[in-house]
Amino acid sequence: MKHISKTPDWVKQQSSLRPGQKGYGPKLSLIHRYAKELSARGERVTHERIREMLRALGRNYRMSTSEITMGLRRLHMNGAVERYSNGKRVKVNRKMYRSIRAAAAAEGCAIETVRKRIRAGRPGWRYVD
Repeated sequence: MKHISKTPDWVKQQSSLRPGQKGYGPKLSLIHRYAKELSARGERVTHERIREMLRALGRNYRMSTSEITMGLRRLHMNGAVERYSNGKRVKVNRKMYRSIRAAAAAEGCAIETVRKRIRAGRPGWRYVD
């Protein structure tokens, strides 16, 4: 399922600013800010969503995975953003986990065990996305 996002007003404002102007934000801080905003709204922070924001800026930024990861590094270290953000969310009974990996860690089992339980249709185990 393709995500359709609305560009925030501050991104539109940043696109009109040039280096040296008051309020101009560097690339890594813009990535950090957008990721925090997505996380606060309860949305997943994925590289593709970050790339959409960078395209909207119109600054011809490189959008490599390594550069986006550098912008998200502090958020990964603090636990504010999950490091493996493209995983499928899992619901186990009433608990929701951000990924298969998180569900496995919380439930005390292996990642493959989580996958097998979901595939087998075990009650209470299912993918959300």
